[in-house]
Amino acid sequence: MREPAKTYLYRNPNSGVYTGFWACMRPHGKFRGLWPGGLLERVFELVGKPEVILEPFAGTSRIGLSIDLNKEVKPDIVADAQHLPLKPDSIDMVLMDPPYNSQELRNYLGKKIHFSIYRALGETKRIVKKDGHVVLLHFLIPKHIGRDRFRRVATIGISTGPNKNIRCLTIFRRYR
Repeated sequence: MREPAKTYLYRNPNSGVYTGFWACMRPHGKFRGLWPGGLLERVFELVGKPEVILEPFAGTSRIGLSIDLNKEVKPDIVADAQHLPLKPDSIDMVLMDPPYNSQELRNYLGKKIHFSIYRALGETKRIVKKDGHVVLLHFLIPKHIGRDRFRRVATIGISTGPNKNIRCLTIFRRYR
């Protein structure tokens, strides 16, 4: 039986931010975008499972509304995550596992595209509802995504096994 999500996390008494490390199973699939096994269950246990989930950079993952530039993976919407075709304040949670560099994106799409994770994060700020969450799995650990409306909930190291790069799961909550 799996331990509760908070078991291996430390909660800072001053800020309330969780930190720690989770070991997860490796994702399997032809295309990128699949989440490490057990990760999303822990995220939902930590912050709650929302009604409306958006996955920009979805690949073959189908947790919520999927958006991807690659038509071959058959997303719900073919679009660039830097310019989301969604209304402001319309999504409860955004799950982001973006490409880590331009070469990885070029290999995935077969063409060069200018990508900025900061522009994609800016779009998520626009579409997330009050009390909604932005969940980012990446090597980058953003200090903030909008101090005026977002607060960090957690920064958690994620590993999927030996000889695999450790990534960081950063969770932000919109409070106004």
